[in-house]
Amino acid sequence: MRISTVVVGVELQRLVIRIRGIRCSPAARQPDPLAAKNAVILAGQEVAVDDAFVEAAGLAELLGAGVYQQTIPYAAQFPTEHRAYLGALTRNQKQVRAALEPFDLLLALGADLLRMSVYSPIDPLPEGMPVIHVSERDWELGKNHPTEIALQANVKETLRALLPLVRAQRSPAAEQRLAALAPRNWSAQRDKARLAALEAAEERPIDPKFLMLRIAETLPKDAVVVEEALTSANSLPSFLALRDPKSYFGLASGGLGFALPGAVGASLALPRRPVIAVVGDGSAMYGVQALWTAAHEKLPVTYVISNNRSYRILKERLISMRNSDKFIGMDIREPAIDYCALAQSMGVQATRIVDPHDFAPALRAAVASGAPSRGATTSSRPAAGLVSASWPGNVRQLLNVVEQTVALSTTPIISTALVQKALRTEPGEILSFVDARTSFEREYLVQLLQISQGNVTQAARLAKRNRTEFYKLLRRHHLEPGLFKQAGQ
Repeated sequence: MRISTVVVGVELQRLVIRIRGIRCSPAARQPDPLAAKNAVILAGQEVAVDDAFVEAAGLAELLGAGVYQQTIPYAAQFPTEHRAYLGALTRNQKQVRAALEPFDLLLALGADLLRMSVYSPIDPLPEGMPVIHVSERDWELGKNHPTEIALQANVKETLRALLPLVRAQRSPAAEQRLAALAPRNWSAQRDKARLAALEAAEERPIDPKFLMLRIAETLPKDAVVVEEALTSANSLPSFLALRDPKSYFGLASGGLGFALPGAVGASLALPRRPVIAVVGDGSAMYGVQALWTAAHEKLPVTYVISNNRSYRILKERLISMRNSDKFIGMDIREPAIDYCALAQSMGVQATRIVDPHDFAPALRAAVASGAPSRGATTSSRPAAGLVSASWPGNVRQLLNVVEQTVALSTTPIISTALVQKALRTEPGEILSFVDARTSFEREYLVQLLQISQGNVTQAARLAKRNRTEFYKLLRRHHLEPGLFKQAGQ
């Protein structure tokens, strides 16, 4: 059950917290974030769940605090291009401790507090560093490390109450601290990592760093990335700009197999955004049947499977935990899996890329051919589908497809779905005109609602129909305009 929280009052000079409706368990020492000379914020998944990007960024600005993303990449947890953002912490205890050493206070916002993976005798939390932990999940408070203040509360509502009080007492030193972060923030690190990745542009097999760079640079800004490539995608957080809480979903539990079906769920939940799943070949085999579901539901999902023909993560763990390189059952060879044939058998078009310079154009074409319509750009989608199609050299076939889509469209807007259906339809599968008209009419209405984001007046105007008539069409096809409205509208 979600606890409703009300912050009644906060005295920031001593951070004495008086709260009703939540549990607060401060220890004897009560650190003051305003008195800290170099505080750091650990942003967690609750910042994404509570849609608290603006509030978390505001706190970083007011405190002059650097921000790290927590060690487990549940979701996009902070805007990466913000000047205070320093990147994502790894699950390597030595690296995390080195990253946190320069700071004198850790403020964890809705985060798993330094959740690690493989055992190490090194404590990731520097000795003596005070911790303030805000989370609605009471089981996380004080679980991994003792805290000076453990506050069970909603992150967004707590920050909304705190920000005006912090703003009133902001020190000029906060701006100086933010300026000092510029040479080592995420944007500066990205520029350096990009140069290093470009040095591997000619390597074959394709270098994972170069692959992740090309993914990050090729995707449209509204893309949603679902990632479960583990070892291949280690560098993806260094390149991928996260601008909103729903732009990224990662592996949270450690159990393999979520990304292929997870991308289906993300696409159903965010129907107006293209979804790209970056998946390792080993992970893909845990839920490969999700490809059929994506094809069956005609979802705008593009899957990038990085194929190293092994369970590389298990090999690395065996070496680190058992000091052994005797790999049993960890190679996916003899026979090698043909992922293109596997995808095509489930109705998904597939291309094998071996030349690193072929990847970006292929990804761009894949996203364009299946992406949901976005505003006025939708008219270019059908053309992209036709251009990227594989033709047998029969010009008459191309003409037939064009004639079919034009004949079945009732307005100047020709939807991507019409083109895709025409491309997939074999001569023996032609529907009756009535069935085809009904099917395409519904998809056309969906296209209009996506363009107008559920605005019936605008959609009716595009269709050159009056509102009453348009509402009748929506009811006939059981379409609810409210489902197409963007969050917050």
